[in-house]
Amino acid sequence: MSDYIEEMPHDEMVKNYFEGKILLGVEPAAARKFIMSISSQSPNNSFYIVTSMLMSNDNIIALKKAKIFINIVFSLSLVTLFAFIIISIVNFKWIGIVIDIVFIVALIIYSSYVSMGKQTLSRIVIVTILCFLIAFYTKNINDFLFYFIMPLPFLFTRLSYYFSVSFIRNLALKDQGFYIKALNRIIFLKKVKQT
Repeated sequence: MSDYIEEMPHDEMVKNYFEGKILLGVEPAAARKFIMSISSQSPNNSFYIVTSMLMSNDNIIALKKAKIFINIVFSLSLVTLFAFIIISIVNFKWIGIVIDIVFIVALIIYSSYVSMGKQTLSRIVIVTILCFLIAFYTKNINDFLFYFIMPLPFLFTRLSYYFSVSFIRNLALKDQGFYIKALNRIIFLKKVKQT
């Protein structure tokens, strides 16, 4: 017997969610892809077009603002990655290329890890704080920049998924039209196991 719920009216879902009887899960990769693929003229994104027909205007505007925000966060992950590559080559010359390859592979593995499952920020925030502390105790500017920028691609990658999931979950709770179309595509319902 599955703990997943295939269908539930929106009002009942909201009530059960706030009473702690069900979990409103969001698929992180699908949420970020959905938000990032929104455009005013997206003939290929039929899911967005049909979904937006059922949504309130306020939530459509909020969705477009979320797209801008998520795209900025995602772009920051790429910009900081590029900055790290340059800084590591400047700092370590040829060994910097090896460091960059290892760093990029680690970022790819991390990105695949954070694109699924529960979205928490605690670990990456701790790592970021530790890197910042190391950066502030270094003696020269190149080492400072190396340690300061090192965690940022990971942090911004995590934040792009975290904010996508948070926004989609809140939208599903507020907008019945979105909930109807997104259920079992981007969001899912699961019964809470009673202990």
